[in-house]
Amino acid sequence: MRVLLVEDDTLLSEARLANLVDNALHHAPPDSLVTLRCGAFLEVEDAGPGIAPAQRQRVLQRFVRLSESDGPGSGLGLAIVQEVAQAHGAQVVVSEGQGGHGTLVRVAFRAGLARM
Repeated sequence: MRVLLVEDDTLLSEARLANLVDNALHHAPPDSLVTLRCGAFLEVEDAGPGIAPAQRQRVLQRFVRLSESDGPGSGLGLAIVQEVAQAHGAQVVVSEGQGGHGTLVRVAFRAGLARM
């Protein structure tokens, strides 16, 4: 068993729960399923409209909101996830969800990078 020591639990918690899950819940249709998986990685998958491949790296930057986004938000959620992940030696990957629908955000920590 490998134990991952995290330098700042508060920052990591902010990246995991507040931003990833909030984004998934906000962009998924009402009454749809949002899936959370974790291990040496954390995945949040939603059934929302998805993010075009050309926009996936862009949404990790500050103040980026896609034109089809509506409702509250400043475009900082995924940028915070990216910054906290980098501070912990993790990598953030944005892709489509299973079956080609929705969005899947994966934060892979050192131990989980080999499995990506």
